[in-house]
Amino acid sequence: MSDEAQADQFINGLNPDVFTLVSTGRPNTFADALNRAKGAEAGLLRQRRAQFVPAAAKAAENP
Repeated sequence: MSDEAQADQFINGLNPDVFTLVSTGRPNTFADALNRAKGAEAGLLRQRRAQFVPAAAKAAENP
């Protein structure tokens, strides 16, 4: 299997959020697709963590 075919197969197996972010960059190699997927996952995780507010913090804001 060619490197480009491996990249396509990998990208098609990603979850939809990561797939969208990776496929827009049109990686041609498996290594590029993998690196983009890792970066996309890290960015999504940071975004989700920023949106999360623990219940204890909410209670402290509204005594």
